[in-house]
Amino acid sequence: MKNATTAFFNRQLVSGESSTWTSSGYIYFGGDPPADNSTASLTVTEGGKVTAVSGVYLLHGATLSGNGTIEGTVNNNGGTVAPGTSPGVLSVIGNYNQNTAGVLNMEIGGPTLGLQYDQLSVTGAATSTAR
Repeated sequence: MKNATTAFFNRQLVSGESSTWTSSGYIYFGGDPPADNSTASLTVTEGGKVTAVSGVYLLHGATLSGNGTIEGTVNNNGGTVAPGTSPGVLSVIGNYNQNTAGVLNMEIGGPTLGLQYDQLSVTGAATSTAR
């Protein structure tokens, strides 16, 4: 999908070196609790890249996972960010914001990056209001 201004999606897979998804606006996944029991997901793997000029928003029930790249701000407002594909590195070229309802789920199984533990790599600011 290319050049969407604002997009709401349930499940999306972006996989492979030449796989890209570009939005000139926002990309939203998930819904508002408690009415929406969404299981929306965005998986970016194998060199895939998602670009969202105005940001990616994870709402209630949404999951962002994989070992690809997100270009733009990621706002975790009630979803789950799970870097890697058991395990691996998810890269954010931009900022990462997480509120108290958001979850960052990391696997830790040893000292080797990408093979034994997950990493969320953020080039901009990473902020959290979690307690």
